Amino acid sequence: RVEQTWLTRTRLKMLLAGGLIGLGLVTLAKTGLAVFLIALVTLAASPTTGTPGALEAMVRGYVANWDLAVPRGMFRYTDLTLEAGVSVLLLLGAVMLVGKRDRAGATLASVGLLLSLTAVNLLVFYYDQFSSILTAMIQLVLLAGLAAYRQRFLSGVAAPAPRPANAAPGSAEAGKEKKEP
Repeated sequence: RVEQTWLTRTRLKMLLAGGLIGLGLVTLAKTGLAVFLIALVTLAASPTTGTPGALEAMVRGYVANWDLAVPRGMFRYTDLTLEAGVSVLLLLGAVMLVGKRDRAGATLASVGLLLSLTAVNLLVFYYDQFSSILTAMIQLVLLAGLAAYRQRFLSGVAAPAPRPANAAPGSAEAGKEKKEP
């Protein structure tokens, strides 16, 4: 009863779309920040040809003072690429949910969340274990919400007709109403 009263189709759709947009934007921002830091550290570590400019000298000073080390390599670049791809899937799924393309939006968002939970999080946990736990839990809640939305509103199968009160369970009349004379 609570689910039918408070979680109407529109409310559940908006909750899911908001969660997907938020998660997609946070993931995209985190990925962009990581790429930016990799570029800064690479710039600071590269030898200069000639006199460095003021900005380059400032970046080199910050990297040296903060002792910045950014993990690089095949796993890190694969992680960043997959995270960016998943965030795009989540954002597209949310836009499609809001734009009245519920089935396609729910499918895209589900694929993005499943890919994130099964593949991307393995790589993310390698680099930052504790900050990823909350993200994985949010992804799991969104995936469960999408599954409930699909089952409740997009299944396409009508709910079975209620059994008449006077029909015995398992009897031939269980699906039929008795006509009284």
